[in-house]
Amino acid sequence: MILADPDGNIVDRTPFKTDQDNSEFTWQRSVDAATVWSYMKGSPGTRNGGSIPGGLLMKVFIIECIKNAAEKAFFEMGNKIKSVDDVARYLERVMELAINDLISSVAGIIVDAYFFIEMELTDIAETQHYGLEVAIGTGPEMVEAALRWLIGQIGVMTKYVGNPAGIDPVNILTDGIYIRTTVYAGISAPKFLNAGGETQVEVGVSVSVNLSAVCTILGMERGTWKAEIGVVMRDLPSEMVPPALNADKDKMSDLWLFKAQFSRYDP
Repeated sequence: MILADPDGNIVDRTPFKTDQDNSEFTWQRSVDAATVWSYMKGSPGTRNGGSIPGGLLMKVFIIECIKNAAEKAFFEMGNKIKSVDDVARYLERVMELAINDLISSVAGIIVDAYFFIEMELTDIAETQHYGLEVAIGTGPEMVEAALRWLIGQIGVMTKYVGNPAGIDPVNILTDGIYIRTTVYAGISAPKFLNAGGETQVEVGVSVSVNLSAVCTILGMERGTWKAEIGVVMRDLPSEMVPPALNADKDKMSDLWLFKAQFSRYDP
């Protein structure tokens, strides 16, 4: 299967695979957005991946990653290698694709990781409650940047991970770690949720800034400041989330009613 843009340029393509088992197993990306394809149990309606393979599976994962990188690099070169220079460029491209796919796959496993402190007030009848949550954490962007920096410390790997010499490890931390404050209250569930009339849900206003923004406020320029503000319904069970959103049936979900992101603009 080939994905092309309106001009006919190939954007992505699947490798050639066969499946003769007629079972619940399918060929799929090992992790969402990765180029590594694995024969695993199907995951309809949910994201691919979710855990880091270990032991023998890790070896198979790495081999598959290199194999797919080799196929993609060969395709990029027009399926032709005509000289020794072409061989050198091909091997370099295979290494670049394989390393970047491995980094993206590992980083893609992490959604968000936060530590938080929560305070809540409830009336005597327990019909109303209000709360404040302060959290500090990070997401996959910081993990990916940190992996690129660490691999970039190996001299021979420098050219394969996107100019790691330009990555400041302090900026990785200040750009990637966020402080989030949420003020919330319990209200009657809106009509668009699949809930009874007496059911209450938590709705909060959330403001999040990274440490670079805090440094900027304190007069210390560091990294790229980012901020996020929004209105969110917290910890909804999957049966209350509109079906079109494909919520994970085994987890609670946050449903954002509004979210805006702001960051420093460098023309």
